[in-house]
Amino acid sequence: MVDRTATPIPSDRMLWLLQAFEEEMGPHGLRLILKQAGLEEDYTYLERYPATGGWYSQDCARLLHAVRLYYGVGARGTLIRIGRRMFRLYAARHRLRSAGRRALFLLLPRSLRRTAALRDLADRMGEPGSVTMERENDVVRLVDRGVERTYGSSASAPSCWTAIGEITECVMWATGQEPLVIEVSCRLAGDESCRFEIR
Repeated sequence: MVDRTATPIPSDRMLWLLQAFEEEMGPHGLRLILKQAGLEEDYTYLERYPATGGWYSQDCARLLHAVRLYYGVGARGTLIRIGRRMFRLYAARHRLRSAGRRALFLLLPRSLRRTAALRDLADRMGEPGSVTMERENDVVRLVDRGVERTYGSSASAPSCWTAIGEITECVMWATGQEPLVIEVSCRLAGDESCRFEIR
């Protein structure tokens, strides 16, 4: 049984995650991971009633943990691709907003495009106010104090690879250049927050 005391996740964000999983792994692979995470029944409900919500940070963390267990060392690449797909699904869903933002971004210098896009992503990545952006010289950091990807899970090293994928695709979308994204601290590894450096 899933503990429902964790933070609620917007149903559209969970839908993008599940759609990205299905695109990456196929329907059978998605069902297998959902079953391993104990979420197969919840997903059937979400398919029927997508706008009702009912997903929590523990659900997301259990799903990501199941992928890490299933794929082992191969999980990193799979989850980064899933994160990138999540951002593309968001951009497709909000096509007019994304197209308008991108047109505005193209008028800005590249470094300001990156900063503006990352600020927008921070607003959507977790619960309100849980993800913030910091800037120091040419390094931008996203700091995630939320529990969406980490609730009740642990790892021996930073492992928020879907977030790395989302950040990478966001910067690519805004600037046309592939960034270097490094997770320098992670709640999964026992740190206070997940910190991502974008160069």
